[in-house]
Amino acid sequence: MVPAAVIWLDALPFRANGKVDRDALPPPQFDVPVARVYVAPRDPYEQRLSDLWSDVLGLDRVGVEDNFFELGGDSIKAIQVAARARTDGMPVTPRLLFQHQTIAELALAVASAGDPIEPVPVDEPSDSGLEMTAAQIAELSSRVEFEVS
Repeated sequence: MVPAAVIWLDALPFRANGKVDRDALPPPQFDVPVARVYVAPRDPYEQRLSDLWSDVLGLDRVGVEDNFFELGGDSIKAIQVAARARTDGMPVTPRLLFQHQTIAELALAVASAGDPIEPVPVDEPSDSGLEMTAAQIAELSSRVEFEVS
């Protein structure tokens, strides 16, 4: 569990029975983050990363100076961004995203990495289906009642 707020106190208030007096605790004050100025993507790498981050984080738009983790990103979402970027041919890894937490930094790292990787082919679903294993055939056969005429 992650606490919603942390408050530093010199001492905890206690009741007569020795338990913490929760009513005497000060209410938490949540710092409202200062809104950053939106900086639009300036090149194709930044544009594609901005689109990816918007999709994964569920946001309308993401500026190139916005921090991935301050926007709600976590390790699982970093893996999702990396996987989707690799399908587009960008050599992004979760580690790279942890090292370069803004789109501007990440795009620069991706651009300086050299040649783009070969995009991962996406398999199209086929109508031919898959062959069943022997175990699947045996299981299916045991459930089917045959009529003998």
